[in-house]
Amino acid sequence: MTATDSDPTHTVSFSGSIGGAGFSCGAPCTQGIPDGVGTYTWKASCSGGLNVPATGFNSGTYQVDSTPPIVIGALSGGTPGLRGWYFAGPVTLNCSASDALSGLAGLTYGNQTANTEGVTVVSCTATDVAGNSADATYSVPIDSGSPSVHLIVSGTLGRGGWYVSPVTLGVEAADSVSGIFSFGLQVNGTGWTSSTTIGDGEHSIEARAEDYAGNAATASEFVKVDTTPPLTAWSAEEDQWVRGKTQLVGTSYDAGSGVAAVYVSFDGIEWKRIAGGADWAYEWDTTLFPDGDYEILARADDAAGNEEHTDALAIHVDNTPPEVSLAEEWILPDSGDAGGSDAGSGIGHAVVTVSRGAMTPWVREYDYIPAAIEWDGKDGNGAEAGYGFFQVALEVWDRAGNYSVTNGVVRRLKPEETALPTPAVLAYAAPEKASPGREQGSAEGVKAASAARLLPFWSFILPLAALGVWLAASNVAFARDRRWSELRGLGRAVARYRDQKQINFPHGED
Repeated sequence: MTATDSDPTHTVSFSGSIGGAGFSCGAPCTQGIPDGVGTYTWKASCSGGLNVPATGFNSGTYQVDSTPPIVIGALSGGTPGLRGWYFAGPVTLNCSASDALSGLAGLTYGNQTANTEGVTVVSCTATDVAGNSADATYSVPIDSGSPSVHLIVSGTLGRGGWYVSPVTLGVEAADSVSGIFSFGLQVNGTGWTSSTTIGDGEHSIEARAEDYAGNAATASEFVKVDTTPPLTAWSAEEDQWVRGKTQLVGTSYDAGSGVAAVYVSFDGIEWKRIAGGADWAYEWDTTLFPDGDYEILARADDAAGNEEHTDALAIHVDNTPPEVSLAEEWILPDSGDAGGSDAGSGIGHAVVTVSRGAMTPWVREYDYIPAAIEWDGKDGNGAEAGYGFFQVALEVWDRAGNYSVTNGVVRRLKPEETALPTPAVLAYAAPEKASPGREQGSAEGVKAASAARLLPFWSFILPLAALGVWLAASNVAFARDRRWSELRGLGRAVARYRDQKQINFPHGED
């Protein structure tokens, strides 16, 4: 409100009421009109020096609505997720509005439904008669897809899907809509972590990721780790002597992927794969190798590809039978000369057997080769063995099991048998080592030679007669010696057969 007076000395003021509420103010005057319907009055007054008032008056009604309508919105439908997100739409906005003064003029929607992934804005607008408006606006986030999740497995891959180094595990996860809320992995069903390192064993790995909407995804993998080489050990005896084809056994152990193959080598450069798994055997044909000392290496590979060089076996090869000798024939009580040697493994065992026909053999065992065969003339039961010729076998084994045999003949004379006297003409033959009987004959020959110088010529007739008897007995002995020679030949043939077949058992065994 404003008013003027022509007399500048006068002052102008206003007074009145609005909706029953009075007011007064100087010019110019501004008064607010409250919301609602009512009447107003006002007048202007001025005063001068004569105090003659001049007045002006005005009145009227009013309708005022400056308050927007009230709008209430509500979302419905869709599949609610977590943290304010929806898994799926449609999500619909429903609004209601009111206005207490001028009244509601209209209600409109900008976007009432959300049905696509991402964030959709839905809204409504209410307008009253006075032209005031109010909005209700909502953001509707929808994420219907699962995140992506991947296991990261880092290590050195061997064979058969096995890792031969410690394995580092990690997780990669992504979500293009709501984003990743959490992710992690666990090993063998225990504990969640973002990364870890695993060692030997077979492990079940699970990774999981969750987005903000609550969608989850998992990834799993079975990881096998074996970083430990197998262990191999020879079961064969160390420093043993072997011959022919021999079985060398051993064991290999691997707690991880298991033993895949076993190899042996004689030089550490060339390796030969052999059959077998954890328990294995190697048949070595030593006849293809020179006699001597060897160091055999054994190693194993496991299924993961780990390789180890391990146990060494020192072993000695001897395929050469011992050398053995025995006097071809002797007469008790003399002993028969014997001997022999073995340049390889050395003498391990010797057996002397005196036998004839059905007698119980006389047997003696030694751990060396005796220098002489001394037989007491008794059988294996301690009974007198009788008289005549007896076969003697000297069997020898070396420490590697190689076998040799040689045969001789021993003769036991009856008490009434004596060595025949040596004719005088032969008494001075070239000396040789003789049995006691032959030595006795030589002495008698000497006596006969001495007597020859003293007796008459006819006294030589008796020695000549004795010589005839001796020659007749020699023919009989020759036939008997031939039979024993044949027996000795048969014994040697048997010995050669046993050597060729590498039969390694003491005398008397099958």
